[in-house]
Amino acid sequence: MRLILRRNPSGSRVRVRLLITFLIFFQFASAQRFEAGITVGAIASQLSGDRAAGYDKPGFEAGGFVATSLNEKFNAGFQISYIQKGSRKTSNPDIGDFTFYRSRLNYIQVPFVLEYKFSKKISFDTFTGIAALLSQEEEDEYGKILNRKEFSKWEWTAGLSFNYMLFENFQLQFGMENSVLPVRKNDGTEIYRLDRDQFNSLLRFAMRYKFKPSAENMK
Repeated sequence: MRLILRRNPSGSRVRVRLLITFLIFFQFASAQRFEAGITVGAIASQLSGDRAAGYDKPGFEAGGFVATSLNEKFNAGFQISYIQKGSRKTSNPDIGDFTFYRSRLNYIQVPFVLEYKFSKKISFDTFTGIAALLSQEEEDEYGKILNRKEFSKWEWTAGLSFNYMLFENFQLQFGMENSVLPVRKNDGTEIYRLDRDQFNSLLRFAMRYKFKPSAENMK
């Protein structure tokens, strides 16, 4: 089976710029009254507008975050992460279904996060931000897909998550996320298996570790 791979020519530059920006902010945060940490998670995603209904495309995310306390109930901060999205439908020859489709969309994502602390162990996040498309791949049962309109280089995304503090500084997250605007618009000349725009939609299960602040920063 053949595969098509399209890379955003500006993806590497965008990734480097976002990474440098975050590292500068991370360094600044370490000297201020901020907390920082890392996030690693598993993704189950789908892409509306195709026939691959269901969160069947596995992926992962990895990144870091910085946040500060606004008051006893709210934290606010930013996160940067590499995240895999897309869609998948596998064929099932046993029932005469030979239809296959898979898309892989790889992003660098930077959301603004607002956390509400319900209790010492439970909190909720709501977030919105931008994602830069690094690369895209598409294939179906006939092989590589040619002459299809490319996905947008930028995505506006939003979501929410439930957080549980399992151990000190170690938090589990379960959440959902969706594109606010289409990641590929139907301009009337394309039919993406269904005649409508396409949006990323995903479920997240992640682990977040918060670094302990130094004694100097706690002053």
